[in-house]
Amino acid sequence: MIFIKKHNSHRYIGIISLLSIFLLAAFLVGCDKNEDVSKNYSIISAKDGNELIVRTDTSIYLSGIDSIIPNKPLDYTDIEILNRFIDSYTEDRYWIKTKLGDWCAQYGLSADSIYLSKKYIYSQYIPEKKGYVAIPFVSATNQMGFIKTTSKNIIGFTGGYGITPIKGIYGNCWTVIFYIKYDSQGNEVNIYYPCNPEQLKWYYYWYKI
Repeated sequence: MIFIKKHNSHRYIGIISLLSIFLLAAFLVGCDKNEDVSKNYSIISAKDGNELIVRTDTSIYLSGIDSIIPNKPLDYTDIEILNRFIDSYTEDRYWIKTKLGDWCAQYGLSADSIYLSKKYIYSQYIPEKKGYVAIPFVSATNQMGFIKTTSKNIIGFTGGYGITPIKGIYGNCWTVIFYIKYDSQGNEVNIYYPCNPEQLKWYYYWYKI
């Protein structure tokens, strides 16, 4: 009986030791992971008093407008317009270092400087019209953002009735606008590109199916 108790004690001690080693290893891995993540960010004190968490491992270049979705066809008159937006959200938790193309000179900014921006998605809702599908088009480049589903900077929007919604945002059509809020020293810039969301105009015509 004494031998059995001693044997079980060693067994329990062995199990506890293995668990301790496992937990210690997991803790060390977690520390290394957090340390690596922290190296990808820096903190900037903005002039408006905000503490900005900026990603240091990535950057974007807003070179300008690559193209525009086709304008309205001449043989369609069944056109409707929606103004502004009904919802918005951003996938960016942190500020992104941003280089700008020559277009920024019209806002008094420099293509040689670094700015901080976030990408926002703005939405609207096109109602159903049975027997028809809504076809988007652009009337003026300063009244619409970029198409969300392409890597190019194409002016336009995507979506319409029956489209699978985007999680976290209300509406069924979307466009992308970049909010360039600060320069690299934390001075406020407050530029929306390619347009101000308050000026959004969602043009579309009905195509019979």
